[in-house]
Amino acid sequence: MSEKILVGHDPKGRPVYSEVLSSEEIVEKLKATAEWQDFKNKFDMGKGSNNTLLGMVFDEKLGDDPSVEEYQRLIKRLLRAGGVVTVNGTTYEFELKEHEPEPTPEPEIPRDRNGNHSVSRRSHGARWRVGVSKPVLKK
Repeated sequence: MSEKILVGHDPKGRPVYSEVLSSEEIVEKLKATAEWQDFKNKFDMGKGSNNTLLGMVFDEKLGDDPSVEEYQRLIKRLLRAGGVVTVNGTTYEFELKEHEPEPTPEPEIPRDRNGNHSVSRRSHGARWRVGVSKPVLKK
């Protein structure tokens, strides 16, 4: 459960509070953002290596107690970089999701004006010639 803490006072001397979220609440709010949806649609978060890398990135780039907005900004930067990130001086790349290949449409067979499959004249004529022998001329 989140709690409110005093972070200062406004110009009129009234106290100003800020909400402090637990790590579970931050994760819940982050997963509800459009940035997270875009990130998990592009990168395969079912792979342990991607989850490990994301944890390393969060630890190095965000430090202690980051807000949901800071996570969102970092995820946007990762998306713009195409998933390429440098952590501790080493460059890593998030693995993309494997997309199923789009089905290739079958070529359409030409039809004549009656709706029958149209056969070219050349192949049609070739079929008729196969069974025809040369006429024999009698003298």
